[in-house]
Amino acid sequence: MEWIINYFESIPSAHRSMILVGGITFFWLIEGVLPLYRFQYKKWKHALPNLFFFIRKNINTIDYFFRI
Repeated sequence: MEWIINYFESIPSAHRSMILVGGITFFWLIEGVLPLYRFQYKKWKHALPNLFFFIRKNINTIDYFFRI
């Protein structure tokens, strides 16, 4: 149990990003199969700008990291 606590206290950014993206993807797929509510907006059309900003933010972060 101690190693789990130590891991999450000093989790690398890449692992944190993979957990975040994996969790969002997993629950998004579940929601696509069994939606709780039906909305009128197009989810994929709304997700594309969010994906663009997420990727752009990570590129900026990596670029900043390697310039230091």
